Amino acid sequence: MIEWNFFQLANASVLPWIGPQEIYDGSTTNANVIQIFNTSAPSATVQSSFTMMTIKFRSDANSEGTGFRATWSTGCGGNLGALTGRITSQGYPSRYYDDNSHCEYIIEGQEGNKLLIFFDDRFDLEAGSDCAYDYLNFYEGRDSSGRLLGSFCDSIVPDQIETFGPVFVVFHTDGDTGGNGFGFRYEPGCGGTYTQESGTLGTPRHLDTYRNAQNCTFLIQVEEGKSVQLSTIFTGTKDRLAHDSEGPSAGCGGSVTADAGSIQSLDVDNNGEYEPYLDCTWNIALSDYNKNMRLEFEGDFDIASSSSGCIYDFLEVDA
Repeated sequence: MIEWNFFQLANASVLPWIGPQEIYDGSTTNANVIQIFNTSAPSATVQSSFTMMTIKFRSDANSEGTGFRATWSTGCGGNLGALTGRITSQGYPSRYYDDNSHCEYIIEGQEGNKLLIFFDDRFDLEAGSDCAYDYLNFYEGRDSSGRLLGSFCDSIVPDQIETFGPVFVVFHTDGDTGGNGFGFRYEPGCGGTYTQESGTLGTPRHLDTYRNAQNCTFLIQVEEGKSVQLSTIFTGTKDRLAHDSEGPSAGCGGSVTADAGSIQSLDVDNNGEYEPYLDCTWNIALSDYNKNMRLEFEGDFDIASSSSGCIYDFLEVDA
């Protein structure tokens, strides 16, 4: 655990070459980033998930600040912002955890994404009716007012927890019987709810290969009047899906009932070309069913073609 006594660096908005400073959750800069900061101090207290923390500080030859001073200490609890991490009781697994401890953690997770918690094969807390003495509790949200996800004690290894972040974790011990404690790791899950206008989704990015026996559900929910288009992005190591929400309200498809009108391809950025990955469908109906409809094309007509025919971009009219 590290606490900042004072903190003042040169203004990176004026001097952008200074670059950001980082705190890493481990022994090298290859570890997960806990926080990134420039001219203002990080959170008053920064907690690592492991026994080591790396702080990277840069300066150049152009400007100076007062600098910083921080103190560190061992302890438990904290706000964990890294995508992946690990939490253990004090001394786990080589010795009994401390008596009369009360440790609170907030695992932030990714908004709208699942959070998975995996327990080590060894779990040893004091047993008691309803876990009244020593316990490890998990709640939805940022405090104990959220829904209880699980309360654990004794020597039975808990099952995997699958939920959405943030998650509030409490480890409490009394002054009597103890045990060797616990260890668990957390990481982003597969699936979630997406409400952004556009974005990417796929298997968790921190894994080289996805896990076995996954059952992932993604919900993409955009505002009424828009539709969702999906496209595949190949990154070199794995495929991901991109979603975009251009729909009828933006001019891409929709139902029209009128005796006259016009429709056109969608050019959101006004660069003179229609947008990629569109899938627009218009349903046009006349107000008088006894009349015929005539469709006329105006101005330029320019749709990408190939020698194999209309297999990429095309306009199809059905009656």
